[in-house]
Amino acid sequence: MSNSVSATHIISNPAAQTTKNTVKNLEVFNPGITNNLPSGQRWLRHINQEIMPFWTMQSVLGNPVGNFPTFRCNNGLRWNPSNPCPEILNASSWVKNDLNKEYVVAKSRQTYVYGVAYHLTGNERMLQLARNGVNYIRKNAFESNGSVVTYWENGISEAAQAQRNTQHLAYAGLGLSMYYYLTRDEAVLQDIIKLKNHIFNNYYDAELGMLKWSKTSNIKNLTAQLDQLNTYMVLTIPLLPEPLQSQWKADALRIVQIMNDKFYSSQYNLYWREGNVGESFQQVDLGHTCKAFWFIYLVGKLTNNTGVNVFC
Repeated sequence: MSNSVSATHIISNPAAQTTKNTVKNLEVFNPGITNNLPSGQRWLRHINQEIMPFWTMQSVLGNPVGNFPTFRCNNGLRWNPSNPCPEILNASSWVKNDLNKEYVVAKSRQTYVYGVAYHLTGNERMLQLARNGVNYIRKNAFESNGSVVTYWENGISEAAQAQRNTQHLAYAGLGLSMYYYLTRDEAVLQDIIKLKNHIFNNYYDAELGMLKWSKTSNIKNLTAQLDQLNTYMVLTIPLLPEPLQSQWKADALRIVQIMNDKFYSSQYNLYWREGNVGESFQQVDLGHTCKAFWFIYLVGKLTNNTGVNVFC
């Protein structure tokens, strides 16, 4: 997946380009919108007073600190089966059936939160909490071959490695990539590189022409591609040395081409999450469509690929 991709390959449908250009017409775009953005002080008040109190409660820090809990109630307390909160007790089965599991995805996302908080505020406690999360994930979840544990059930890591999917593997790199962005910790970078190599070397299927969902499933899944970009690649690429940076840029462009070739509908200007484009709209949501356009645009900026930027 290291071959470079030209803009003409990425934009295979002129109608899609025309649609994007129409959206960007001055009649639609409001150039004064930036004047109404919140001030820096408002952003700081937002994170310090409205977001982080939920993420700095003692119960959310884990034991040891960094072993952040997967399930929490609306009041912030971690799930307690002896004193269950109704929002989890009455949740859908896909939530309740997993209450005895601790997921690496949740720990990695929380690690990322602390990294963002430090980036915005300079509060060194937030950086330490991010470090705690990174250290816990690297010590307990990362394996020597670059793979990562998906979850622990009753304290025991899941045994079926073949069931691990590319989305969960990618999200294991989210907290690490934010921490590396902040610190340039070389040991952390090496784990990110091993993770990326493991995914691309073991999950790319030439017959499907994309990253597989798992080693045992041939489901065509948008997030198996997209989440490689948004969890670790886009944040890490600008910091990589050559020739690694150029290799990752080429792989990022390849993912863009896969998403556009396999999941994008020029007719509806939407991305399908799974299956064949144009079939059931149950496999479409605006969130993943917006996310796909957003990260395709960022890849275009990273690679100076004007064709990608015009498409978005």
